[in-house]
This record gives sequence, C-alpha cells and structure tokens, in this order.
Amino acid sequence: MSGRTKRPGLGRRAVLRTGRVLSFAGWYAVRLVQTNLTVAREILTPGSGLHPAVVRVPVRAVTDSEIAAVTLAVSLTPGTLVLAVHRDPMALSVHGMYAADPVAVRRYTVELERRVLAALRPADHPAADPPAADPPAPGPPAVGPPAADPPAPGPPAPDPPAAGPPAPDPPASGPAAEERDPEPPDDDPDVPRRWP
Repeated sequence: MSGRTKRPGLGRRAVLRTGRVLSFAGWYAVRLVQTNLTVAREILTPGSGLHPAVVRVPVRAVTDSEIAAVTLAVSLTPGTLVLAVHRDPMALSVHGMYAADPVAVRRYTVELERRVLAALRPADHPAADPPAADPPAPGPPAVGPPAADPPAPGPPAPDPPAAGPPAPDPPASGPAAEERDPEPPDDDPDVPRRWP
C-alpha cells in the first residue's frame, strides 16, 4: 500500500459536481435560446424595445479563472456584454440591450454568476451552494416600458432651498476651457448610463 490515503466521499463529490455542471449547462442553454429569440425579434422588428444601459453588478468571484468564466458567460449571452472588471470592490460593468430595469439586469447577472460558481467550485467549497429553483423571471428583462423605482425607505427628503439667482459659473481660462463641455458626475455606479 502506498503512503497516500483515499479521501472519503470522493465519489459523492464527483457526482455532486457533475450534477452542478450539467444543471448549469442545461439552464444556460435555455437562456441562450431565449435571448437569441429576443434579439432575433428585435432584428426583425427594429425599434420595438431597446433600452441600452451600462449597469454595475457586484460579484462574488474571487479567482481569475472564476472572474473569466463569469465574464465569458455574461458576454456570450446575446444582448449583454461585460465592458469592465472592477477589482475594488469586485464588480462588473455590464452593457445590456434591454436594461430599462437595471435591477432586473443585476438580478440576472447575479443568478448567472451563482450558477457558474456552483459549477466551477468543488462540491465541498464553502461558497459553492447548489443551484436553487429558477427565479420567477429568468433571463434578460422583458422588453417594455421602464419600471418605476420603488421609493427609498427612510425619512422624507427635505424641502428644496428657496429659489434665488443661480450661482455664477467660475471663470474659464484659456482656449481649451471654452471648447470643453461639462461632463456629468460619474460617482454613482447604480445609475445606468444611456446613450442615444
């Protein structure tokens, strides 16, 4: 007998991991067909419901291979594309063709990531939770008018200050300052960016 000992439950872990990989493959195949049909409908009937936006989605992937797998799965889904990977805190900037509801895009991306990680991570990994039942609205968000955001909990917003004359803009110096347009602040990652 060699000096190595057999790890208990190795066969059980292999069966669990194989089940997770097959479960992800089936779930992803269905989503690919759904999103391909949605994009095909958009091609055949132009202008029926595009709402492009970029949504920042926090992710749980930690290793480079996990981040690459999640990024590839999102980018291979028609209608979505990962534009950037942010390391601190870990997040993806996802462009969605149908991003009228950023929460739905975020929910879909998080569900996709959860299933990719469950398929990649070993069965005994502490964060490798088994895939749950399908969410009520799987796939990319439905095409339609944007959903209204629910009111934020907390105290009511204070009354705006009394209207007065606007503050003058600071003087610009040099010819380059005259040619520049002011850029909107880019400090809120949850606000979708829309392009014409």
